[in-house]
Amino acid sequence: MFLLQEEDGIREYEVTGVQTCAIPIYGAKVQGGIGQAGERDTYQFVATAAGEYLIETSGSTDVYLTLFGPNDQTTIITEDDDSGSGRNSRISRGLTPGAYYVRVRHYSPARTGNYGIRVDLVAAILEVQGEIGRSGEFDYYRINVAAAGENTIETSGSTDVYLTLFGPNDQTTIIEIGRAHV
Repeated sequence: MFLLQEEDGIREYEVTGVQTCAIPIYGAKVQGGIGQAGERDTYQFVATAAGEYLIETSGSTDVYLTLFGPNDQTTIITEDDDSGSGRNSRISRGLTPGAYYVRVRHYSPARTGNYGIRVDLVAAILEVQGEIGRSGEFDYYRINVAAAGENTIETSGSTDVYLTLFGPNDQTTIIEIGRAHV
């Protein structure tokens, strides 16, 4: 460990020989700990699909998260202190496929403590290209929803389209009708 800087009596340390620990998405939380004052732990996860990812800590240690990436350990995407439960950190962010790095440190550089960290894919983003080629044409897409929850269906492009949602497991029962907002 070596001293990076000292400002207003607060010393910031960097741990030498830092290794990156992998965090599985949808896995059990990974247990970590700030064992020395000023220590920073770095974790990596790989987003294989575009979507909304949730990174959160648990425990009684007041930790601070910094998210880096994609595929870059120096570009900061966002940071968080206490958005989670109690003094835990929580980052919810739309990410593209790639490797991401999460740095965990104690909020107070002089303190230590244990924590848990986990990463979940909250909502995957699936893009499908479609085309209305002639007047009166209808395009149908099947969406299989694996679990109950809120899902969003959006369109993009210059064509003014109208969406009808059928189901479940039925192409005649209308669930919702609406003009798609582009």
